[in-house]
Amino acid sequence: MHQALKDPRLSADELAPGAPARLQVPQEGRPSSFLRMDDPEHSRLRGMIASEFTARKVRSMRPALQRLVDELLDEPGALPQRADLHDVSSMRLPTLVIARVLGVPDEDSEFFTEKTRGALSQGDPAASYTAFPEMTRYLEDMADRGLRKPGDDLMGRLAARRAAGEITRDEIVGITRLVLVAGHETTTNQIALSVLTLLQDPGLRAQVLADPAALVPRYIEESMRFWSLSQDAILRVALEDMELGGVAVHKGDAVVISIPAANHDESVFADAGRIDVHGTPVRISSGGSARTTAWVLRPPGSKWSSRSRRSSSASPG
Repeated sequence: MHQALKDPRLSADELAPGAPARLQVPQEGRPSSFLRMDDPEHSRLRGMIASEFTARKVRSMRPALQRLVDELLDEPGALPQRADLHDVSSMRLPTLVIARVLGVPDEDSEFFTEKTRGALSQGDPAASYTAFPEMTRYLEDMADRGLRKPGDDLMGRLAARRAAGEITRDEIVGITRLVLVAGHETTTNQIALSVLTLLQDPGLRAQVLADPAALVPRYIEESMRFWSLSQDAILRVALEDMELGGVAVHKGDAVVISIPAANHDESVFADAGRIDVHGTPVRISSGGSARTTAWVLRPPGSKWSSRSRRSSSASPG
């Protein structure tokens, strides 16, 4: 995993010939975000928001986020009938949090929520193709407003960099759209699936509730490992012929690096298909892995190949 992620012969550039597409959204003729760029552009743009998501910065947001969570959890109790957690909480929470991080005005929150859902609706490509450019135009307008009147938010700070000539309007839109997509999809599904898992497993639920102070944090870590939502499709394209984990990869081959496979490696996790809140906390992230699993996507007429091979690094996430 570490080798594949760091190898410069595997490009993240989504405009490179053979590069795979994950999200069904309109193509714009430029990389959609720095995640789909190679260095030095990747590091330059990533560095512009790194300070926004440090542990200290996130801790400073916790009181406001706790109030928001409490409000969302209290709402179903006031409803005359049962409510869907996904609709009233797990989907709304990340949208509202991201809106505040970006600096979306309160009066735009309903529009922002609606277009976010539409743009990320991969089950309905037509809706996604309609909402995606509308969301892009909204972010473009926000970038322009931030240039005229920078606020104390991510968009305002990026606008200040734009005024200094450090970043373009298109790059700001790409960064903020990445924050929107990455923060919304993963958080929404992680909340819903973590709750569903506890509801469907009375034994696990009883264990966690018996010692919530110690086991709720442990359950969250294990649930993140088990579902592995944040890194479900790391995409690369080979710039030259090479070998990866004992597999021949040809120039132009698309490679899908699977962190979920690493997080279910039986040589690292004794019972990887079960959530264990009493085991040693380990979660594989993009920093390294005990096993690399990559799918090599070849042109029509050829077969996909999948291989996994032990690598030398393992890191807790």
